[in-house]
Amino acid sequence: MSKTLKLIVAVMLTLGVVIVARASMLSVNYLPIVNNSYPLQPSATPTVTPTPTKTPTPTKTPDTPCLSLKTSGVCIIDIDFEGGVSTEFIRLKNVSSGKSYDMKDWRISSDSGNKYDLNFAFTLGGEKTVKIWTKSGDNDTDELFMDREDPFWNNNEDCAYVIDDEKAKVDSICFRADDTLGVIFFAPPVTAP
Repeated sequence: MSKTLKLIVAVMLTLGVVIVARASMLSVNYLPIVNNSYPLQPSATPTVTPTPTKTPTPTKTPDTPCLSLKTSGVCIIDIDFEGGVSTEFIRLKNVSSGKSYDMKDWRISSDSGNKYDLNFAFTLGGEKTVKIWTKSGDNDTDELFMDREDPFWNNNEDCAYVIDDEKAKVDSICFRADDTLGVIFFAPPVTAP
C-alpha cells in the first residue's frame, strides 16, 4: 500500500471517529449514509407509530385503618413495640359498625412466645377501639393493661396475633424495624397461629 493511500485511509478513519464522537456529544445516534450521488444527503428517517398498550387498572386499596387491610370485625390498627414496658401497646379496633364483640377469653400473642389472655368480661362495641398496654394499670372501656414487668414485643421484629375464644385467628400482622425504611408491616406466614 502506498504512502498516499495509507494517508487517505488514516484521514478517512480519523474523520469517521470525529463524526461519531461529535454525534454522540450532541446525543444524535447516526452515521452518515454515503449515496452514489454527490453531495451527500442524509437518509430519510422512517416514522414509527408506537403500538398502543393497555394501561393496567390499579388495584383499589381498601379504605380501612387496619394494618392487615382487613375491612370487617376486630383488627390491629397500631403497635408501639419500642421503649420498653411503659410505652408498649397494641391497639385494636372493631371496624364493623353494627356489631359488638365479646372478647372474654380472647388472646393477644407474639412470635416471641408472649401471651396475654383477656380472662375477664370485655366487649368491644361497633367502631370502637381499645388500647392494650404492656404496663400495669386499671382496665376501663378504652384501655386494658397486661400488668407485665418485661416487654411483650421484640424491638426489631415480631408478629402480633389476635385469637378469639374458639382459638380462631381474628387478625395478625408482622413488623420489622428497618434503619432505612422505618417500620415495615407485612403478613405473617400462613402456618402461623
